[in-house]
Amino acid sequence: MLDQMSRKAVPSVNHFKRVTFSVDGIDIAATSQKRNFNKGKVNLAVRQALGLWSAVAPVDFQSPIVGEKPAIRIQFVKDGKKSAEVGLTGGSILNGGSATISMDCDNQLFIDRFLETDQFPAIPSFDLIGFLGHEVGHALGLDHVPGGLMQASLDTQVFRRLFPSDIREVQQLHGALLLATTAKANLADTAQLIDASPGIVLQKGTFGLVVFGPMETKTLLDVLVPAKGLVANALRLKYTTVTANVFVNQVETFDGLVPIQRFAVSSRSSIDAGLAGKPSNLQFGFVPRRPMRNDMLVRIEIHFTKQGGQRESDFGVVQLGEVSVETIS
Repeated sequence: MLDQMSRKAVPSVNHFKRVTFSVDGIDIAATSQKRNFNKGKVNLAVRQALGLWSAVAPVDFQSPIVGEKPAIRIQFVKDGKKSAEVGLTGGSILNGGSATISMDCDNQLFIDRFLETDQFPAIPSFDLIGFLGHEVGHALGLDHVPGGLMQASLDTQVFRRLFPSDIREVQQLHGALLLATTAKANLADTAQLIDASPGIVLQKGTFGLVVFGPMETKTLLDVLVPAKGLVANALRLKYTTVTANVFVNQVETFDGLVPIQRFAVSSRSSIDAGLAGKPSNLQFGFVPRRPMRNDMLVRIEIHFTKQGGQRESDFGVVQLGEVSVETIS
């Protein structure tokens, strides 16, 4: 870890460091959690974990060319013997080095605990995206940092974003991004409900959007971001769960009608304390970064449910304040 006294200003640069990565054992991970996982969800987790870091630093995660040794090798393993560590990382990419990340699939892992119905008798369970993102941080050269994704122990918490301490450390090592235009959706003009359950209502105003509906309903919310001709670096969502029984689940992105990348926003469990009045400012990095040929369609999945023991209200309310795309030159 860099000594606090030796810190200096971090330059904003767009000289990207090409970081090759490979993934081994996707089949192992996909079948390790009963019916909860599949290959698509594991790939989602890998790219979302990598994108946490590429969203804030000039690193460009790419697949290696034929015969090239990857700088970061991610491997999912399962041997019937649960490890005390969910993930372990050997080495780092600093000074031309390489790193191997091993994720132990003998542990109970989740990506979407709210909708993963095959429950395991063993506890605790661990967020694959957060733990994998933590190990990617080590592969990039970060030590443990208090108060963030890189803290020494994540326990069973859901960490799917970087904190100021994480961002400070990775930018000290790799530099900061020089961002260009931020393309913001006109929520009032472009937002619309798709496949909405009966009773769900969308209201538009200067405050943004409000979506509300009765319990045990769900909807998809489509928003169009004017990003045509730009290079998409990261998606940003700002919303507030006004009541405790709102669950914002997956987010899908499209270049016109062509799928780009999916993201798992959060996850709830039966012991959740609730999300009433909780503002969220989330950032999701694209891996790889995407030159947009069309405007970006962002599709947000919203559930209103009492699953998880919430009894505060028979109605759910979520306010969406911003959907935007950070771009680079």
